[in-house]
Amino acid sequence: MSIKIRFLTYKEICLINKIKYDDGIAKEYYITKRTVEDFIKKSDDKTFEKIVRFLNMYHTGMRKGDKIPEIQHFLNICMDIISIKDYILSTKLCIFELIKIALLHDLYEDYNKYDKIWEMSIERLKFKSEIEKDTIEYLTEDKKLTDKVLALSKIDKSGKQKKSKKYYKEISLEASLIIVKMLDRKDSLKSMQGVFSEEKKSLYEEQYERYIKFLSKDIEKDDEKLQFLFMLIRYRIKLVLKK
Repeated sequence: MSIKIRFLTYKEICLINKIKYDDGIAKEYYITKRTVEDFIKKSDDKTFEKIVRFLNMYHTGMRKGDKIPEIQHFLNICMDIISIKDYILSTKLCIFELIKIALLHDLYEDYNKYDKIWEMSIERLKFKSEIEKDTIEYLTEDKKLTDKVLALSKIDKSGKQKKSKKYYKEISLEASLIIVKMLDRKDSLKSMQGVFSEEKKSLYEEQYERYIKFLSKDIEKDDEKLQFLFMLIRYRIKLVLKK
């Protein structure tokens, strides 16, 4: 049985945010949106229906000077994953799990059960009432996946900020987490051009060079396929940094 998923359209997002429709942004968003939707549908995994529903309900804002839909960030990471699918499939990694992690990577950090965003509308409160335990557990239905998404969060279950050393160490233990973290940073570095201050751009670049660039050094050490995969991702990030 095929799954039914549909991310918000650019027009719907413009109406929600009361902003002017932009043909150029709309075209890019549509291509990305349809590519990711069509790829996800191949999975026949109904968990994606809940995940996409959540994104459509919460990630409705704009970024990059109020021009680019917030949800574009998650779709861009998925597009990057899809673009290297042959290299991913050559390893033991599950590409659909990677896409789930990419779509949920900000979930616990931004929308955990203690966050006041739950109180913002009746619709959101109704959605929260369906969750028996934690939001993340309801959406993933998989403890291993839950743990991976939580590992990508910069806050722990108690709501405290994780120390950088511990945070990146935990990510370095799983190839799937490293891939999503690197592609997340790639899209952030790309989207900040002409929007972020020079100080913030420098901070993001420094964090990449210091913590993220070689997160995979131990996990790829004895695996040629992973070595090539991470080398490819680093090369793509290098191209972004050159611009």
